[in-house]
Amino acid sequence: MYHSVIRKQLLFTGIFSIAFFALFTNSSIVLAEQEKAKITGSVHMITDTAKLPSNLEVQLIVLEETKQPTSISSNVDKNGNFEFVVNSNERYNYIPLLIYNGVRYLSEPQSLQFGNTSGNKKIHFDIYENTSNHSTISVEQTKITLMRLQRSNSTLTFRREDSIRQSDQYVYIGDGIGHTIQIPLFQNTVDARAEGEYLSEFQIEGKYLTTRMPLRPGLNKIITTHIVSYEKDEDSYLLSIINAFPNNLIQFEIPEDFVTRVDFKNSDSWIKNTTEVNNVPLQIFSKNIYIQQEKSTDITLVGLSGLNSSHVFTTATNSIVALLLSLTLISVIATIYYRKTYGKETKS
Repeated sequence: MYHSVIRKQLLFTGIFSIAFFALFTNSSIVLAEQEKAKITGSVHMITDTAKLPSNLEVQLIVLEETKQPTSISSNVDKNGNFEFVVNSNERYNYIPLLIYNGVRYLSEPQSLQFGNTSGNKKIHFDIYENTSNHSTISVEQTKITLMRLQRSNSTLTFRREDSIRQSDQYVYIGDGIGHTIQIPLFQNTVDARAEGEYLSEFQIEGKYLTTRMPLRPGLNKIITTHIVSYEKDEDSYLLSIINAFPNNLIQFEIPEDFVTRVDFKNSDSWIKNTTEVNNVPLQIFSKNIYIQQEKSTDITLVGLSGLNSSHVFTTATNSIVALLLSLTLISVIATIYYRKTYGKETKS
């Protein structure tokens, strides 16, 4: 599950990076008759209260083996239709891109290739109006996993997954200063960042990990990593989970031998389950209850020193940690492969 989510996010973000480079490299393609193919498409405004705007333009990013990406453009007519005449040679790959009100959209399907066959391929874009109203946004689930306990420097590494739903047919573009998500930092945060290529989209501002990344209608999955320190003499850590939006479910996962005890402020509302990953016991605590915005859910981890419980997996990367951390490596490999295949990426 983790792999598929990250891979989808990486592809989405990576394509945009390539696209913005290509927008500044306009291409004029002269085609022989036998090489011609056609891409036709339509743009649909999904927001009920809005009409399809005029003066829309679709960019077609052209990827050709080891060459730098280029782009061509087509105007959208009053009925929402557009057309490209392209080269059908198999060495060409095409990625349609549309920017409306500062929000970037990819078509369905996201990329096309003709494979030396002429013909017509159809695509479409679904676009939305923007909003700064966050009343329809909620967190379906926040899942926190303790990935690593480093006793040598008294640090903990948490992986946080926020499943954020925008239930209205608008793209949420943030508050007055453009923030769409402000994830409150945990106590004693040493470092916090997003995973994969979303790293550049997030930054620490005060007590928050913030981003200006638009929240689109439907489910938006945000995955971040947080490194915190704890007091060795106290032998415990207070994990305070706070959400920027109302939350419906919190789940906390921890390898059984990392601590001697897990305490909750309101223990009656938590459900405990156990499972095993490669014969390693994993405790899963969940709280299925509505939690108001900015309200804290407190979990205390007791016995971090390991004096009462010794296990090799608390001092070296265990199979669970390896599985979780390998996702980042997989993401990097996927990104490198994509760049080598479709051209060098530059920042927009």
